[in-house]
Amino acid sequence: MLLQIFIILLPLFILISSGFIMGRSVKLSEDTLVRVLTDFFMPILVFSSLYNSPVSAGDMINLSGAFFVMVIITLTAALIYAHMAGIDKRPFTPPIIFMNSGFLGIPVMQLWGGNKAMNIIIIYDQIQTFLIFTLGYLILEGGFSLQGQ
Repeated sequence: MLLQIFIILLPLFILISSGFIMGRSVKLSEDTLVRVLTDFFMPILVFSSLYNSPVSAGDMINLSGAFFVMVIITLTAALIYAHMAGIDKRPFTPPIIFMNSGFLGIPVMQLWGGNKAMNIIIIYDQIQTFLIFTLGYLILEGGFSLQGQ
């Protein structure tokens, strides 16, 4: 079983090693690489995955529903714990609710389960990103206001 997992992850380890070696031999701006990845390649990957996805609308609705149920359960648990422990809920709850489901998870899911699994993790990641920039801000700001700051 461990050999199977290693074989699935081997292309990812080769890619990581190649990046490490290239980073040692060529000086590249990390900020530029991050901007190119997040502003150019990630939107292309999301669009391509959604356009070519064999995942049905029903699967997307089920995935969204499961994600929202998970967020509600973890949010409730985090709020209860923050109240019981007497800590500020605003900085405590977002890391409990939202996890890093993105850039490393995408190639792992593609290597493990093919394009359908990769498309599912991309959809999951985009739902989470939407909630981070809506619910996450509401939690951090302590509520909703129509006035600017």
